[in-house]
Amino acid sequence: MLALNLAGIIFAFASGVVDNLLGYYVWHWDAKRWYEFLMIAVPVINIVYLWFIASDASLLGLWLKRKRIEEEIRLKELENQNK
Repeated sequence: MLALNLAGIIFAFASGVVDNLLGYYVWHWDAKRWYEFLMIAVPVINIVYLWFIASDASLLGLWLKRKRIEEEIRLKELENQNK
């Protein structure tokens, strides 16, 4: 994740520098599109990672925790029925 952020920042900075140094037409197509893409994609990936994947407090972590607890409750109920 850190590598993706670092690569996005480096590429965005480098593409801006190259665009300004070499002129509008040399890097305009690639640099401008990639810069705009990275300015949207990197924060979105960060948000998705932090909200859904990162820890037990994330949405996915909480959902998985709830499913595990429900499964444990079902197993305990089955054990109690079999006694």
